[in-house]
Amino acid sequence: MTYPTLEARWFLQGQIPAPIAQDFHQGTIVPTLEQREDWYLQLPHNNDLGIKLRENKVEIKKRTADRGTHQLSDQVSGQIEEWVKWSFTSDVENQLFLEQTFNQEWLPVKKSRQQKTFRILNQKPTEVIDPACPIEQGCNLELATLEIQKQTWFSLGFEAFGERDRLQETFDQVVHHVLKNSQFLTLQAEHSYSYPGWISAVLQKQI
Repeated sequence: MTYPTLEARWFLQGQIPAPIAQDFHQGTIVPTLEQREDWYLQLPHNNDLGIKLRENKVEIKKRTADRGTHQLSDQVSGQIEEWVKWSFTSDVENQLFLEQTFNQEWLPVKKSRQQKTFRILNQKPTEVIDPACPIEQGCNLELATLEIQKQTWFSLGFEAFGERDRLQETFDQVVHHVLKNSQFLTLQAEHSYSYPGWISAVLQKQI
């Protein structure tokens, strides 16, 4: 199955700053903490493609358009990109074989992440009470701590999903709603990457 998305993400080294954590936990819905380890195929010179093994699944993401840098609020600017994702089940034995045999080509990234999901209800973004409840059109807000090559990073990201012709509207409404009600620290475009772009930069020691 194919999943089109419109995304903006930021990656900064270190622990999650308290103001960002506090803003993320505003509201009556407490996001669930998820911990896992994903394995990414090392593509150090490719920002357009991401391939990872995740919990017995293979996920492939391809960038279909680079929308460029946008000022999303007075304190937040970032790179907006269109992506398409394919996901399918991987045989457990094959996954273990890949992890153990090609460990020089697959890069482990440990993640502790929390996620909120918003949908547009009566022309307004509304947080979904149960993130496990599937919705066809919406936008995820993800906050994660990442461990890669003995380094600690944190990431904040928006990911709109659903019908392609409604992605921009959904993205804009949710981003505006979240940022106007938050006190996020300044997030600059120079720290804005996709996951493939961030991993590529880490591998090339560019950040």
